[in-house]
Amino acid sequence: MSSKWRWFLSLLIFGLFLAGIEWYIGWATLLRPWTHLHPDQVAFAILLTLVSYALRSLRFYHYFNEMHSAYLRCFRLMLQHNLWNNLLPMRTGEISFPLLMKRDFDVPISRSASALAWFRLLDLHTLGLLAIPALGIWIQQPILSCGLFLLWLISPWILFRLYRSHQFHFSDADHRLGRIAHAILSNLPKTPSQFFSSWILTLTNWLVKLLVFCWVLIQFVKLPPSIGLAGIMAAELTSVLPINGVAGAGSYEG
Repeated sequence: MSSKWRWFLSLLIFGLFLAGIEWYIGWATLLRPWTHLHPDQVAFAILLTLVSYALRSLRFYHYFNEMHSAYLRCFRLMLQHNLWNNLLPMRTGEISFPLLMKRDFDVPISRSASALAWFRLLDLHTLGLLAIPALGIWIQQPILSCGLFLLWLISPWILFRLYRSHQFHFSDADHRLGRIAHAILSNLPKTPSQFFSSWILTLTNWLVKLLVFCWVLIQFVKLPPSIGLAGIMAAELTSVLPINGVAGAGSYEG
């Protein structure tokens, strides 16, 4: 497909997306609450959102050697992947990541798909980690919740050690499942530094993202911050679960 047709298709999809929002909600209705915020508040929310995007890009940048010295291209790829995830329902937008990685950095699809699965696992782990303290308060079992928190905290490291120790068991496999397992495991983090960079950047990104979304929510709806944060975390589960609507529609509304 020529570059002109790609641009035309991109503009067509974007135009349909804008028209769909106008038909379903109305842009005036959607943007009206933002007019009640001070410009400094809007700028603060945009800045922290950009920080979250920058951290998400850094996770890709540190994971793939092919991206070194090309952070801006990495940032653009992350935005494109995020856009397709929002435009397409049922997580079908995830397919764009390995395709974009192949197009822009010539990374094999098997490698980028395995890395994306690892990132999504870390995303789910982080949301669970942040939810455990709230669960402990609800069930009023501080000792149990502390033990569960510590166990869940170290579970990615345990998983890393396990698959690194068992990866070589599949290297000489002569059956299809063994070869698939070897292909997946060989494309996961290979060193402790690669593991910890992806893990710490995931934690930091989610902390920033959840805090800024919670802050925006309580500007629109008078809620205690703890309730707002719990609602945001529940809605954000759609970013790692396999079922959601276009742009996560229905998650925050619920």
